[in-house]
Amino acid sequence: MKKLILAALTLASVHAVAADLSFNNLGLRYQYLDFNCDSSCDAGGVAGSLEFNERFFGELDYQKYSGADLTYVGLGLRHAISDQTAFYGTVGAVRLDIGESLTEGYVSFGVRSMMTENFEGDAAIRYIVESESDPSVRLTGTYFFTDSVGGQAFLEGSDGLFGGGLGLRINF
Repeated sequence: MKKLILAALTLASVHAVAADLSFNNLGLRYQYLDFNCDSSCDAGGVAGSLEFNERFFGELDYQKYSGADLTYVGLGLRHAISDQTAFYGTVGAVRLDIGESLTEGYVSFGVRSMMTENFEGDAAIRYIVESESDPSVRLTGTYFFTDSVGGQAFLEGSDGLFGGGLGLRINF
């Protein structure tokens, strides 16, 4: 724990320089979602995206709960409004493994923007197509300690689901 605190203080003390809006990133995170779990609702996860060109990107979001795995894999399209702001949409498949596997399609829409030199905001709506569930809304803030390393905090919710988490994101 002391090493983790020391690493966080070291990152925070580095002079931050302006980060760019990037769809090339990888993040590690911890999250807690409240959806009436019988087991732990804590999850560790990995999420990232990879630009294929200036318009298209792929995304992966994997969450590991106690007794369940949730994986989103999608193809996205982005439209830059400026150098610092972009709208995006994604279509893909979501797979839930709880002893048996369930796979459904999803769509998401959002906007990402560098709100200051070091702070990126992201607001998105994700809808699982075949399910009867309501869309989920996610708000994410990323503060960049350097031009490529940032700390994240996020909130996510829908009808019957609410939670949040913290993470570390690296742009490449």
